[in-house]
Amino acid sequence: AAAAGYIISKDQLTDSEQIEISKIPEIALEFVENTTPEDTVNIVNMLYKLKSEMYNASNYFGLPLPETIVDLLEEEINLLDFFKSLSNKNFLFEEISKGYPISFKEGLSAFIEAINEQKGFIDAISHTYITILSLNPDSLVFQNFDRQTAIKIQQDAKSIVECGGYLTSKGRALTHELDRSLSKTDPQIHPATTADITAKIGRA
Repeated sequence: AAAAGYIISKDQLTDSEQIEISKIPEIALEFVENTTPEDTVNIVNMLYKLKSEMYNASNYFGLPLPETIVDLLEEEINLLDFFKSLSNKNFLFEEISKGYPISFKEGLSAFIEAINEQKGFIDAISHTYITILSLNPDSLVFQNFDRQTAIKIQQDAKSIVECGGYLTSKGRALTHELDRSLSKTDPQIHPATTADITAKIGRA
């Protein structure tokens, strides 16, 4: 959002549709690179307060909040360094630290493909979600279950994409079948990192 706003202001655009989308990842990465250790501390504070299973701060740092903050400030860790250091634990952090390569390539392409075929917004989001899920094991599934489970879901999604994704009747049927199988587990399996990235594409 910040990158898009910057482009509108810098290029004096009168309509957001005039934005050259390919410019957004590069500028967004520059914003992250130009952050301060204090910005990182604010994010870390938020992660600790969230107490979210997806962004469980204790899983990332293994230290109480005060010690973590001291380390970040002493080592002058900005947000880019921070996201890079955790990229192997969270797919979303990897996307941010690399300039959203999957979001703005395969993910956006899948979304545009669905829109060009005059599919509804929900169908476009579903097609994008399955496409992204086929490219990487979901990091939350990996954390809460195991690598084998995450890879199995990725392979199932890849099979759906090979059938045309959510845009085909067979792809939709296989997607619903996958959804039902994940809902039947105890606890249920939620590839939520993939969902977060998909949501960002939909909002863009």
